[in-house]
Amino acid sequence: MKMLSPFLILPLILLNSCTERSNGDDSKEILEKILTNLDEIETAHYVSTASAYNIYDTIKPVYLSDHYFKEYTNPSDTFVGASFIRLSYQDSSKMEYSYDGFMRSRVNWEEGYMEIDSFKTMRFPWREVGTPFFTRAKIIFNYLLETEDSISYSVKHFMDSLKINLTIYDTINSVDFIFGNNPIYTPQNAQFFDPGFSNYDIWVTTSDYLPFKIKRDLPHSISIESIKKIDLNIDNISNFSAKSYFPDLPFPDKTKKLDKLNLLGEKAPSWSLKQTDNQLVHLRDFKGKVILLEFTGIGCGPCYAAVPFLKQLTEEYNKNFFEVVSIESWVSNVETIKNYQNKNALNYTLLRSNELVEQMYQVNSVPRFFLIDQNQIVRESFTGFSLGKTNKKNGGIN
Repeated sequence: MKMLSPFLILPLILLNSCTERSNGDDSKEILEKILTNLDEIETAHYVSTASAYNIYDTIKPVYLSDHYFKEYTNPSDTFVGASFIRLSYQDSSKMEYSYDGFMRSRVNWEEGYMEIDSFKTMRFPWREVGTPFFTRAKIIFNYLLETEDSISYSVKHFMDSLKINLTIYDTINSVDFIFGNNPIYTPQNAQFFDPGFSNYDIWVTTSDYLPFKIKRDLPHSISIESIKKIDLNIDNISNFSAKSYFPDLPFPDKTKKLDKLNLLGEKAPSWSLKQTDNQLVHLRDFKGKVILLEFTGIGCGPCYAAVPFLKQLTEEYNKNFFEVVSIESWVSNVETIKNYQNKNALNYTLLRSNELVEQMYQVNSVPRFFLIDQNQIVRESFTGFSLGKTNKKNGGIN
């Protein structure tokens, strides 16, 4: 077992891609008909119901929400292929989110401000803009008909609908269509995780051969989106202006916002959090040790990919000098957290989060890492994880 060195490897996120192919069945004509009909959609207004589940509790959703969408096919946008606005289901005059091909904007009605991102800096080759329903369906059917990946599909006929199942056989990557206009290949690291398939179920009405529901089932998460009250081609993209929906709200003052690095060199905010057995654990319990503190989320792909790295660190370094402490910030159900802990055979401390600790550590996305020295001073802070591009950081711990 290694003693703790003054330098500790910490990761930064950057998700990469890869993959392969197989045969479909004699239902290719149906798939082509659906894609043809999708290609004829220029605008779509609809109500969307979206839900998300983690793989350790598929009964109770971790997210469930209704929204009103206006979606516009935008061939000039090479990143998403669509412009859209998401409005409040309760009040369709209230914008929540928009993307026009040049910028994305988000309104925080609860705190009374809005934000704009014009993509001057990009963390990934794609824009972090969730692809709207019909555009995503088009991308999936294009992929299904043209991919060289190893796949299978089936078409089941019901009285007034079809169910198309797409299974992508890739033990290295999960294949996702949630961002951008191309599939995203996320390494799952078969050395540590059970080989996982990417599964998609798409329900299609036989009256117009258009999708109305998509289920996405990946090794790390499950989500479902269904739409209703659909109006097609009643509008034109030339009439779309995201700015016309902007409310009269201020933009956040960047000088007053908490800097994500302002904890560096400061005493780590103290906390007392419970384990799954209700045992209370305090930050002060780890005084005299170096701590790699992680904020994680069950259902988060990069968090899932970080697990073997954290287990490996725990095995390599002496617990008298170093510990990994992970705080679950997405899920509050104790049984779900226990299932996650047992399934992944975690050998490090896992705690249940609360709103206060997330505010103190300025956690807006996960995984978020903090390297805390023996005197409980924050020495490093990182967001994200990638097995393919792990950055080595010198901790500078005395």
